[in-house]
Amino acid sequence: DVAGSTANADVTGTDIGLMDVTFRVLGAAATGVAHPGVVAVHVSSFINQGTVEYLSNVPGTVVDYRDGSSPAGALQVEAVVAVGAHAYAANAALVNTAPLTGSSLGTSITVIEHYNRASTSSAEATSNYRCAAANASAVLEVAGTTCAVTVDAARTAGAA
Repeated sequence: DVAGSTANADVTGTDIGLMDVTFRVLGAAATGVAHPGVVAVHVSSFINQGTVEYLSNVPGTVVDYRDGSSPAGALQVEAVVAVGAHAYAANAALVNTAPLTGSSLGTSITVIEHYNRASTSSAEATSNYRCAAANASAVLEVAGTTCAVTVDAARTAGAA
């Protein structure tokens, strides 16, 4: 009899999943190339609940990224790269009161990058992005490399 909530049908047959394996790749592993034969399975002994050995000294099967099964698995190491980004303003609405008060107003645009590895947290982008605004000189000033947006008394047009 099998333990707990496991049904006999789950452990009977010729295609029984034995394990899922999680491992870490060395930081020095080359990226973008296949590393063949890095994962293999070998069964020393398989004994059923009646203590009858029904497998002994046989190779296992590895299913890897190559979309098939083989006695040894290959590993493809991918570099961590940005796969998306979003930007937001610290202050989403700027009302230009500078012509009335004489004081300029500003906000900054922050770009957050998202990566192809779930374990890599999204992070504020520090390069590869530049802010610009089409025909904005009459409405606002944008500093391209710092993404600072400013409205002041010189900006008298409205944004349409």
